[in-house]
Amino acid sequence: MPYCLAVPFLLMLIFRRSLSSLLEIRFRLISLLFLGLVGQVIADNVHQTLSYGLLPVSMGLVVLWLYLNRKVSGLPFVLYGTALNLIAIVVTGGAMPVLLSTVHLLHLSIAKNTGLRHSFTAMDGWWWLGDWIPVPPFVMSPGDILVGIGLGRFALAESQKRASYQHGSDSQ
Repeated sequence: MPYCLAVPFLLMLIFRRSLSSLLEIRFRLISLLFLGLVGQVIADNVHQTLSYGLLPVSMGLVVLWLYLNRKVSGLPFVLYGTALNLIAIVVTGGAMPVLLSTVHLLHLSIAKNTGLRHSFTAMDGWWWLGDWIPVPPFVMSPGDILVGIGLGRFALAESQKRASYQHGSDSQ
């Protein structure tokens, strides 16, 4: 998932886009997104039993926010990717399935707290919705890939060229 956040910012730098122009976009019910993201941070840091209930609820809030803002360029991809991740988490009991063979393939170590948000699995059930795509040094899901595509599209389509944005700001 870190690539999904880093790549849009790199694209904005490469194509000389203004980050501040994105701050002027008017989203609907931004509080839903905030609650969903805070819920995910809390889910990463609480007892596993509570995390299994909190993670799907907080991701559900993010999916609802994305649905309400689906007209914004790129956000439909983010919506579909987040929804796929939510489905993977719900059908596996509250944690994201991670294909253990991919973890071994990349020689990744399993951190002590990794089990709060992730459950390691073999190739059974709904594993294909979980994290199984090797993108060193991470393991990503099909949903993560869609989120990355959507955020990249959002960053490029909704931001303005730096020069035109600064010129427009100067005239106001």
